[in-house]
Amino acid sequence: MAQNNRHLETSYLDKRAWLRALVLGADDGVISIAALLMSLLFAQVSPATLWISGISAILAGGLSIGIGEYVSVSAQKDTEQAAIEIERVRLEQDPQNELNELVLIYIDKGLSRDLAVQVAKELSQKDGLAAHISDDLKIVEEAQPFQAAYVSCVAFIVGGGLPFLVAIFTNTLFEHKTIPIISTGIATIASLAFLGYSTAKMSHAPITKSLRRLLVGGIAALIITSLLGMVLA
Repeated sequence: MAQNNRHLETSYLDKRAWLRALVLGADDGVISIAALLMSLLFAQVSPATLWISGISAILAGGLSIGIGEYVSVSAQKDTEQAAIEIERVRLEQDPQNELNELVLIYIDKGLSRDLAVQVAKELSQKDGLAAHISDDLKIVEEAQPFQAAYVSCVAFIVGGGLPFLVAIFTNTLFEHKTIPIISTGIATIASLAFLGYSTAKMSHAPITKSLRRLLVGGIAALIITSLLGMVLA
């Protein structure tokens, strides 16, 4: 049982980075594209304008968030690598002082001094740098810039694609302009609800809290941009 629990914890840590990129990209895609579409629908723009604006926003947003994640995670990785290199040099120059650091860390975590010394020595003998990376620097997984970039980019495009397709389809099919607005709003709320539920299940987080977090912000964005479209109409 303990081994199974450890496997679950490790699996969660392994997927934490791409899960963050997935949620960020999809949430941004759904809300930003849907908000833009609601503004355009209330302003009663032409179908051609709706097409061009929607596709341009989806592609530009996907590329933007992908590049942004790559730059951000790359900077994080550079910072982590620099800290690891400093730790490596310190281990070579003053191993005893680094050992004492580990001892103090384990004492702060609740171990007795004797046990902390024993644990620090055993971990240092096995892989002292790894022990400092996880317990001193608190780095539990290596940053992956390319992974964060493509996951967030694809998630944005998929997330923004659903309200876009609903808006285009209903705006083309129905002459009454209220139907595309209502349909796009429902599709957006449903997408956010699904995203919030899925994220909570994957991360073992409270479902209600996750849903509230996404829905409140998403609905607020739709209302604000809808009012803007009404003013500009």
